[in-house]
Amino acid sequence: MGDNLGQGKRTTLARPDLASTAQYIAWHARHMPDEPAIVEDDLFVSYRKLAEDLVRCVRAIEAMGIGPDRLAGIEHPRRYTHLLLLLACEVIGAATTSLAVGQNDELARYCDVILSGGDQAADAPPRTHVLPPDWIAGLSASPVHVDELTLFDRAVAPGRLARIVRTSGTTGTPKAIMLSRSAQLRRAMRSIDSVARDIPPNPKFLCLYSLTVAAVYWRVLGVLLHGGTVLFTIGRHAGALIAAGAVDYAMFAVGDIERFLENAAPPPGGHSLQVRVFGAALAPRLRQLILERLNAPVANPYATNETSTITMDSAGGALCAGVEARIVDDAGRDKPLGATGLVRVRTDAMAQGYFNDAAMTTACFIDGWFQTNDIGMIPEPGRLIVLSRADDMLNIGGVKVPPAPIEDQLKRIDTVSDAIVMSVAGPNDIGILLAAIEIGGDEVPADMAQQIGAIISRHVGRFEIMPLRSFPRTESGKTIRPEIEASFRRRQATRP
Repeated sequence: MGDNLGQGKRTTLARPDLASTAQYIAWHARHMPDEPAIVEDDLFVSYRKLAEDLVRCVRAIEAMGIGPDRLAGIEHPRRYTHLLLLLACEVIGAATTSLAVGQNDELARYCDVILSGGDQAADAPPRTHVLPPDWIAGLSASPVHVDELTLFDRAVAPGRLARIVRTSGTTGTPKAIMLSRSAQLRRAMRSIDSVARDIPPNPKFLCLYSLTVAAVYWRVLGVLLHGGTVLFTIGRHAGALIAAGAVDYAMFAVGDIERFLENAAPPPGGHSLQVRVFGAALAPRLRQLILERLNAPVANPYATNETSTITMDSAGGALCAGVEARIVDDAGRDKPLGATGLVRVRTDAMAQGYFNDAAMTTACFIDGWFQTNDIGMIPEPGRLIVLSRADDMLNIGGVKVPPAPIEDQLKRIDTVSDAIVMSVAGPNDIGILLAAIEIGGDEVPADMAQQIGAIISRHVGRFEIMPLRSFPRTESGKTIRPEIEASFRRRQATRP
């Protein structure tokens, strides 16, 4: 196959306008076959090999009976294999969802087939196919002819369901969100377009997380669309790769970035590095620390899984390409520029709705717009300022308190890496304010307690301070508030 594909070098040729990630992989395989596409542990995958392995994977899963309009659950722990299975299903026209390995995933019962890399459980349904760790290597003996790359050219309707992703579930049951093929492609392309002007044409992406995290998966696809390299690695290797200048695009969950910075060294002089932090708002102090330690600009996008990225800053700012925003009142009526209200968003990469939940879809997707649960304002056309979440307003003894301004001030205190305030029931079930602070220790220094007290006492008279070494977080870095409250309850129960 190699001779037929040619021996092109890494290219900056203008990419054609193609219809899928697989078609872009085939294009890069023809123009730069020996350039790296994937690196994982001791595995090096060129674009030639990626295209070949993808053809073999399509053959294999079609032989399992997977076809168009089927839903495949993928739970393989090896990220390269997981990626190939997702891409192969896209080629065939099947939809996918990534399942949590070894867990009783609710979505699994809706899947027509499950492709698993775990051990075969005794009660696993007949539709489960267990793929051994060396499954891809076992397929490699099968030759691939260049003509078979036309497999990737199959016509699949842009509006067909391609992927089901889930929200983090930090404040309740996770919601399953449906994405069409065209929405997925737009998200993948724009995930890299937002940094393309500041990094080389073929980005080298440091990928530390599972492909079950939607924001990570879009960026992996985006790197492959742009002919770049995805480095599947783990946290302990991240510092060495950045210091060596081996990557120019890195992504961290907000709960991981501070720990990483403790021993981080910047890339070599003159090397450009772009950092994205996802999962929650980034404290100003931590943003400055990233710039100082890594000599790298950082973006902390405001986004939802239902809409994709809205602005490149969690506090708002200029709307991204393909995004419109409105501010409405509780009845859905538009409010004027500068007025505060609910944020409603429309993008050209919108989700189709919620899987198996027509009522929630009707409530949240209104006349082509998505109703967020955020409070914001539009100071001028094309700009959005996000102020807080609508359901975050705290009731402290009958006084309504917005948490966002308090949290922002607490995060500015030295050595406080994150802060959350919430209402918890005190004596006689009257709400009191709990300030949970992430400080890497179990005791609050006296001077810090005074600073916290000075901030909170402007709003309420009674409050509790709870220090935590680290906040409980989802895989995407979002804080799990119910677990913080449960920790407070446990501490209360042990008080004399």
